[in-house]
Amino acid sequence: FNNLLLAALAVPVLFSACKKDDDHHKKDDSTPPTITINDPKQSHYDLGDTISVNVVIKDQHELHEAYCWFIAQPQQDTLWYLKRHSHSATITFESYYVAKDMPDEQKVDFVVFAENEAGKTATAKHSFELHHH
Repeated sequence: FNNLLLAALAVPVLFSACKKDDDHHKKDDSTPPTITINDPKQSHYDLGDTISVNVVIKDQHELHEAYCWFIAQPQQDTLWYLKRHSHSATITFESYYVAKDMPDEQKVDFVVFAENEAGKTATAKHSFELHHH
């Protein structure tokens, strides 16, 4: 009987493990997450450079997920991306991207998107160019 009771209690936990739950937050909470892009920060990089990624995303209550991308412009080609899922108040991206096989003066957008548990979103962007040596 105890095992049956434990199994019955575990089932709702499995189905609600990652549900956005507005009950934990004020329904009128209109504050989106804050995004700080520490890197990349230069206006241009050379092909072959290792481009550091350092982004800190914070929320007053709880974040849900965040993404960051390097996107070639105007082609809209995704060159690289990361995704994080979290239920904490902070998500940090620390990684890198090696720029290669691109035309000279290729424009690239580094885009960050974050969503908190209340469904509020924020986006930040840093644009730069890639140059041949």
